[in-house]
Amino acid sequence: MYIMDAEVPKADLRPTTNIAEADKLYEDGMKLLYKGGRGFPCFYNQSTMRLAMTKFKELVWKYPTSDKIDDAAYYIGEIHKEYEKEYDNSLAIEWYKRAIEWDPNTPHPCRFRIATTYDYRRHEREQALYWYQRVLDEESKFTSHDDVDFAGNTRYARKRILELTPEEHLRSPAAPTPDGRPAPGGMPAPVPPAEEPAPAPPPL
Repeated sequence: MYIMDAEVPKADLRPTTNIAEADKLYEDGMKLLYKGGRGFPCFYNQSTMRLAMTKFKELVWKYPTSDKIDDAAYYIGEIHKEYEKEYDNSLAIEWYKRAIEWDPNTPHPCRFRIATTYDYRRHEREQALYWYQRVLDEESKFTSHDDVDFAGNTRYARKRILELTPEEHLRSPAAPTPDGRPAPGGMPAPVPPAEEPAPAPPPL
C-alpha cells in the first residue's frame, strides 16, 4: 500500500489546462512507446518501454493540471500490465482508475482494461463483473477510434457478464428451476467493491 501511495498520484487531479511542455512529454512518451514495440511484439524492448513510462510519469507529476494526464495514466497502466512483471497488475489497475477519476470521459478503454485484468490476470470474478457492468454503463457511448473497438468491448463485456453470472441468477423471476420451483429472482447487479458505489445497471 505504501508503494502504491508513492507510485500513483491522488484522485483529485483535473486535466484542465493545455500546457506545451506537457504536450511535448506526451509526444516523446508515445514515440518511445511505439519504438519499444507497442502493437509489434517482435520489436519489444523493455528499456525503451520504461523510458516511455518515465516520460508519462514526469508529465503527471510535473504538470498535474495538464489535459494530457488521463492519457498518460492510461499508457502507464498499459505498460505496467503488458510489459512489466505479473505483480504490476495492481499498479496497472490503479493507473487505469486514475485516468477515469481525473477525466470520466477519457477516450481510452480503462474500464474494459480493469475488467479483463481482474478477470484473466487476477481471477476475481466479482470485481470483473462490476467493471464489465461499468463498461456497459459508461464506455458503450464512446465511438471506436484508432486501435480501440469500443463496440467490440461492449459486446465482449455483455458476453462475459452472462458467462460469469451463476445460472440461477440468469433466470427470470417466473422461470422455473429444474425441480419445478420458482427461480429465486432475476439477474442481480454485480456486487461492487467496498470502496466505491455501483452504478445503476442498464437492462441487458
